[in-house]
Amino acid sequence: MPTLVRLLSLIVLLVGAVVGVMAALVTFVEPRQTEIVVPVPLPNVAQAPAATSPGVPAAPEPLRDTTTTGSLAPVTTP
Repeated sequence: MPTLVRLLSLIVLLVGAVVGVMAALVTFVEPRQTEIVVPVPLPNVAQAPAATSPGVPAAPEPLRDTTTTGSLAPVTTP
């Protein structure tokens, strides 16, 4: 029984220390807010030619959207 009491009191002290450190961090540390800009490169997607069997018509090529550039900004014409 004394060993169990020592073990439980040690666990209670450790949990109390962790809670105390967490409370001190919340009270005394102020987070810094900064803007983070991460450039995400767009992959070059080249459309492979469709492999067709003789006598089977090829699928029509999809229309390209020419209203925006790769950076998602509207195209400006001079």
